[in-house]
Amino acid sequence: LGQPGVAADMLADLPADRLRRSEALRAADLYFALDRNAEAEALYDRVIGMDGADRQWRPLLARAVVRAETGRWPEAEADLLKAREISPDQPDVLNFLGYGWVDRGVRVEEGLRLIEQALRIRPDAGHIVDSLGWAHYRLGDYATAVRHLERAAQLAPSDPVVLDHLGDAYARLGRKREA
Repeated sequence: LGQPGVAADMLADLPADRLRRSEALRAADLYFALDRNAEAEALYDRVIGMDGADRQWRPLLARAVVRAETGRWPEAEADLLKAREISPDQPDVLNFLGYGWVDRGVRVEEGLRLIEQALRIRPDAGHIVDSLGWAHYRLGDYATAVRHLERAAQLAPSDPVVLDHLGDAYARLGRKREA
């Protein structure tokens, strides 16, 4: 009915013994989409505490995204490292962790390797190609950055982050009109 907040509240209000992991994850995702980050994180915590969830990367990645969005990178990084232990070849985990390091200017070379690994697994993912371009930007290799970021813009033409990164790279190369 176009009322995702009501749906999330209904799911979240189910008693703990009646709420399945998949339902809690959906409700948490809805809260996150509605910028209700505290409620999303609480539900991700609940999912992670459910039986068997300690073997699942998805809720850890989701909680890491919330934590990163709310300026709590060390906690996000811990979730991402745990998710990577569970699923070492999961491209979204590799990309988010690698991008997080690169964007913060820490462990940049290692972050670049993680992004490249993610891209080998999912070569046509615009957000991963963007991360690779941004890593080269952060390393000061603007020409290589532009090449990857132009490809990312082809793969994800309406992604504002990709377009912002491409504009920054164009500007560094003096391509002001394109920037």
